[in-house]
Amino acid sequence: AIWMMPQNSVYGGWPRSGEIDIMEYVGYEPNLIYGTVHRGAGSGSNGAGSSKSISGKTGEWHVIRIDWEPGYIKWYHDNSKTPFHTYENGFVNSDQWPFDQAFYVILNNAVGGDWGGAQGVDESIWPQEFKIDYVRVYQKVEKEESDDDDDDPVSIEESSKENLQIVAMENDLIVKTADMSQWDIVVYSLSGQPIIMENVVGEA
Repeated sequence: AIWMMPQNSVYGGWPRSGEIDIMEYVGYEPNLIYGTVHRGAGSGSNGAGSSKSISGKTGEWHVIRIDWEPGYIKWYHDNSKTPFHTYENGFVNSDQWPFDQAFYVILNNAVGGDWGGAQGVDESIWPQEFKIDYVRVYQKVEKEESDDDDDDPVSIEESSKENLQIVAMENDLIVKTADMSQWDIVVYSLSGQPIIMENVVGEA
């Protein structure tokens, strides 16, 4: 397994502070890998996850990656541009999204347990290896604002909806749309912290 646990468990003990399973592989299901999150809203067999087939490729090297943003976590396998699992932040509470705190990475090869040992352990398989070529962690760095740009509108989001435009001007957020009632506007930094705007207005 390749997984992550909270550094300080700011929302309480497991599963309230969350767990991110980047990749889990079970011996009696050799053609599948799993990506899952556990949180107060559901954990264990009720965790939010999906599986990905690696049929015919179990003896090959694989790249497993997650993209962890303030609004979602997405799981990718090898060079696929389409995630095999997505967990979205509903912006409800920490039971649904405890993933706004520091986590650390764990790599381990477990034997037995409720899931892995559900069909017993074949003692004839030893020795076994879990080979890791590399582990890489990247973090976005927010661009510092320039005083020279304060008076210029800056587009902060490109929407696929042609009738919606969002523009930032200093401390104002301008939403241009024909019908404000159909949109929920959420503003946050790349680090996941809320951005306080002095004024949010809608224009038709």
